[in-house]
Amino acid sequence: MPSNSHGASAADREPPAADPQTGAVPDIRAGAEIPYPDARRAVRTLVRLQRAVTAATPAGLSMPQYRMLVRLSAGGERSARLADALRVRKPTLTALADGLVNAGLASRIRDHDDRRVVRLELTDAGRAALDEADRVLAERLGDILGELHDPRRFVDDLAHIEAVLESRAAQRRTPPEGESHATPHT
Repeated sequence: MPSNSHGASAADREPPAADPQTGAVPDIRAGAEIPYPDARRAVRTLVRLQRAVTAATPAGLSMPQYRMLVRLSAGGERSARLADALRVRKPTLTALADGLVNAGLASRIRDHDDRRVVRLELTDAGRAALDEADRVLAERLGDILGELHDPRRFVDDLAHIEAVLESRAAQRRTPPEGESHATPHT
């Protein structure tokens, strides 16, 4: 497809099929809209930024392993809850956990109250690997942010997005009033 002077193809300028009249997708703010080409470009830029920052795995970790270590750094978790938080299936989580345990970065600990429950926890080596990965990733991001006019604003906006994502994750974990996550006994 031909491109315009800004590198956008004709497909980038087309509105989504869902809203052919306005060519816009809803923004997270009430009543605000972002034109579809801008929203698409933003999503693609976020994907490119993620790839640029994580191009080489820091501290020998895969990005899924890094994500798991980040989650475990807040405290040990049961596998089911961890799989939900990381948005992976339980077999995928088990494979990730096995790799971290075999590398000495995490350990499986039996719950004191219920011996059937096993929690994953970071080891000292896991904390060190996570610290090193965080340092390397922050340096890579810093190199990119150094070219922005206002890097502080970008970082502040990312912190706000993180708060929105955490709020939405908490809402997913909280059952509606009157419902319970527990399975009723029959």
